[in-house]
Amino acid sequence: MQKKGYYTDFTQGEDSEKIEFDFSTNISMLGKMNLVKKTVERCIIDEHFFSNLLPVIFDYHIIMYFSAVDLTDIEEAEINGIDKMCDFVRNTNIAEIIRENMDDGVLDELVKAVDADVEFKTGIHPNPLNEVLSRLLETFEKKIENIDVETLMESATKVAGIKEQLTPTGLINAYNDSEVFNKKFKDLEEHNREINKIVGEIKSKDEK
Repeated sequence: MQKKGYYTDFTQGEDSEKIEFDFSTNISMLGKMNLVKKTVERCIIDEHFFSNLLPVIFDYHIIMYFSAVDLTDIEEAEINGIDKMCDFVRNTNIAEIIRENMDDGVLDELVKAVDADVEFKTGIHPNPLNEVLSRLLETFEKKIENIDVETLMESATKVAGIKEQLTPTGLINAYNDSEVFNKKFKDLEEHNREINKIVGEIKSKDEK
């Protein structure tokens, strides 16, 4: 369905006027494929994935494929093209208007498709933190015997401040830095000292 909307150019300040534009509430499957493809490609530069760009670049391509807004100057920019895209999205409310008027399920379909393509191209899982943690804990339960899952879950709060990627190794490192692990490590050290003491006493008796 075609609609008319009125967006604001916030760079004009108090003098900003409502600008009329045409947009669609849905697009063809080919259009969706190109939207997903270009969104992900523009967030991967020199084999690096810039997740901070993804939300803005996604909105930029919503404007490109769902509306008749002229983006020629931005597309043909030879310098700072990405900056121009981001500035345009942030300084207008076009993407917001289009998203609010999309047919049911369209936005969710596009978000899932972009996440899937990001994972396909980078190996980075786009699922939320709690789902990732849940799956990692399931892996620990299956592969590590006698693990204290409740304690590990309490330690997982430290993951929020972890600087490395959210991987099994990263989660284990966060657990190793926790007070719970340090206490268990100290208990183990104490246990080893007791064993060494007993072994030393046995050796002394044997030598006599």
